[in-house]
Amino acid sequence: MNEFTKQSRRKFLLTAGASALGSVFLKGCLGNPPGTTGSGSTNQVQPVAATNTNPAQAPETPRIKLGYIPIVEAAPLIVAQEKGFFAKYGMTEVEISKQANWGAARDNVEIGSAGGGIDGGQWQMPMPYLISEGRITKGNVRIPMYVLCQLNTQGNGIAIANLVRLALLTEDLSYLDRAEQALQAFSSIMHAAPQASPSLFTALDWYRNCTKVCTSSELLASLQTQYLPACVFTLATVPPTAVGLVCQGLSCLAPASTSEQLQQQLQQSQNRDE
Repeated sequence: MNEFTKQSRRKFLLTAGASALGSVFLKGCLGNPPGTTGSGSTNQVQPVAATNTNPAQAPETPRIKLGYIPIVEAAPLIVAQEKGFFAKYGMTEVEISKQANWGAARDNVEIGSAGGGIDGGQWQMPMPYLISEGRITKGNVRIPMYVLCQLNTQGNGIAIANLVRLALLTEDLSYLDRAEQALQAFSSIMHAAPQASPSLFTALDWYRNCTKVCTSSELLASLQTQYLPACVFTLATVPPTAVGLVCQGLSCLAPASTSEQLQQQLQQSQNRDE
């Protein structure tokens, strides 16, 4: 193993540990009455001595109970515990607890560790915001949540939207077919948990309302300053009497002869009423 590989692995482990610390979502108040929803298995770590901790930077408490769902996004919490990264930074009594499902995690964070629940942990977005607003809690009680790190940025939806962009820019319809197949694969998730699938619905908007604008460099700069979702721009040769061409999917409108007409066509393309 060369020195570069050693350093890269060391950097990865340290980064994973720091990310795990950042992925903890803490609630502002504990001690709610115990509920009937329990967690799954619990992996408890015995207290260990903290190392490399400046007293002035020590955490306000060394103890916390974190919930996780056994999927790949839980890896930072598990790695941090197994590698001792929590203890290294003063969190010497960390307990991670497997949750049966997202609903159980929500119920247990309402209870708090003092009542047998959890203090925070791994969440499916946008659950922390909905819990903070009391949208999905019992009695609509608002429980302050803090998102310290977001590890998943909705990559599936971004990738699907990019497939649609590629179809528009290359005129290769196989990209559009792949986008449709991906949306069909995620349709059950989008139906069951729409609040957790914002980027997938953005990708669906791209698929249904994708717009391509061919225009000159003179108009391109001004068009790019506008909010025109699901729209891509290309520099292209347009008919001598036209300033631009607006296409949606495989259909194109009549070439716009003035910038005002082009703007009107673009506004029509943004209609989402249907």
